[in-house]
Order: sequence, then structure tokens, then C-alpha cells
Amino acid sequence: MADYQLFINGEYVDAQSGETFTTIDPGTGQPIAEIAKAGREDSVRAIEAARKAFDEGPWPRMSGAERGAKLNEIADAIEAKAGAFAEMEARDGGGTIKKATFADVPGAVGAFRWFAKLAIEEADEVEVPGTPFPPSQNWVRYEPHGVCTGIIPWNFPFIMAAWKLGPALAAGRRHLQVLHGCAQAGSRAATIRRGAAQPTGSILARGRRDRLRTDRFAR
Repeated sequence: MADYQLFINGEYVDAQSGETFTTIDPGTGQPIAEIAKAGREDSVRAIEAARKAFDEGPWPRMSGAERGAKLNEIADAIEAKAGAFAEMEARDGGGTIKKATFADVPGAVGAFRWFAKLAIEEADEVEVPGTPFPPSQNWVRYEPHGVCTGIIPWNFPFIMAAWKLGPALAAGRRHLQVLHGCAQAGSRAATIRRGAAQPTGSILARGRRDRLRTDRFAR
């Protein structure tokens, strides 16, 4: 049984294969958690869930201001548990607790707040100059486009997750996140998203040495 499961369609689930991998504290060489190991079937499930949520769910139909308010809720929730996230990030990725405390975690909070500000302040619709003949009135309307994938490497996983989740959610996209190697803090972050009433999403984890095929993601 995994200590940390996959997060697909807004729920925690085991990998279809039942496989897990052990995440190691690089400072001690000791195991700290068992993580559900995503495979192709899990990726397909996550992609289909994200697509369905985009087509039928409320998130893409919210205003930018509404999405920005939710992103600020994520930032608030991370700040409230900053110490726990910093300890987890340091143990999982091998960085120092100082770096995690003063760079990784506040950097992630700052990223969510920055993209929240953009979502709130940027207009959903912009009027552009019309033509003199024939006379016209013209607008550009910014709308969510679809599902996107963010692949998170092992070295700064928590802040990089925020860099990819933040703009995708601010723009109203459905997001599929793949964590490579250091998955513990990212998996915990799914709890924050769900607690802040964020859109149904997917977070998958793979071991450091797994090869990731992206052909399915590109369809």
C-alpha cells in the first residue's frame, strides 16, 4: 500500500498496476515513503479525466477574477503549512532545510499569487481598433484552450510545480501534472488544491529512472 497515492479526477487512487516505488532521503540514504508508481494506464485515465473536466466542469467558465481568488486560496493554504512542506521538500529532494524554507516554499507561494494577480487584473475581453471601411467593431476574447501537461524534474519539484500549475489554472486550463522522482511534496500539494475547492485535476508520480513516453500526452 502506497503512503502517497496518485491524484486522478480529484481523488487519491492506487496505480492500476499496484506498483509503488520507494523515495529515499538523500541525506541519510534511508527510505521515507512509498509512492504509487504511475504507468500508461494511469496516464490515460488522468488525461481522459482532465479532458472531461475541461469540457463539462465549471473551471474554464469562471471569470479570471474568480480563478485568481482560488489561486490565492492555494497560496494561503501553503503558507499555513509552510514548515511541513519545507521539511518534506528538503528530505525528499536532498536540498537544505534553509533553501526549502526561504526559497522553495515561499517561491511557490509567490508564483501562485503572481498568477492570481494576472488572472484578476487581465481583461477577459479587449477591444481593438475597428476598420474604417467597411466600419467594424472588433474584440479579442481570451478563452481557456484545453488540457496541458506539466512535467516536473527532481531538483526543485515544489516550486516548479507551482510554476506550471499556476499559469495553467489562471488561464482556465485543465492540468495533468507528472512528478519525476521527488513526488512526496507534490503529492501532498494535491491535498491543498482539493481543500481550496480547486478544479478536478491529476497528479502522477514516476521514479527517477523511468522513461516517460509523451506521445499520448500530445494527442
